[in-house]
Amino acid sequence: MDFSDIESFLPFGWEVTHWLLAVAVTLLVLDLFFQTEALSLVSAGVFALYFTLWVDAPLQWDVLVFLGFALLALALYMLFWRKFVLPLVSRLLLRNAVRESVENAPGSVGVFRRIGEACFVEWNGELWAVEAKDLNEFSDREPVLIQNQSNGTFLIAKCGSTA
Repeated sequence: MDFSDIESFLPFGWEVTHWLLAVAVTLLVLDLFFQTEALSLVSAGVFALYFTLWVDAPLQWDVLVFLGFALLALALYMLFWRKFVLPLVSRLLLRNAVRESVENAPGSVGVFRRIGEACFVEWNGELWAVEAKDLNEFSDREPVLIQNQSNGTFLIAKCGSTA
């Protein structure tokens, strides 16, 4: 690729493409603190758009090139950003941050509630979705041990049980 006439090559000009790169990086940095995957997905799309503008392909192939770069950006995000960068920044910068109350649930005791056909755990004055190996072994208002929580769902076991 000949970069001597880069201004005529880029459809929007040099400044706009660098703004795309700046927006993508900014969204990733914001995602470090807000920890929403939506910002990262938008950032991956902006990265894909940025690199697509650098490929000298016919217009009809731009969609395929964009999808290829988007898949690459998502793979790099999942393999590198979420596995290494986010935990590292959390340990270094956010180690003194106040934990959400639901993060304190594992290891504590809640009350199993059966309301109609639905099952819940009452913990900290709120009802939470529940999962267990067999929900039929629990009776209404029985104390249960909260083993883990994931996305607002509590994994429970009978009190005194470690299974």
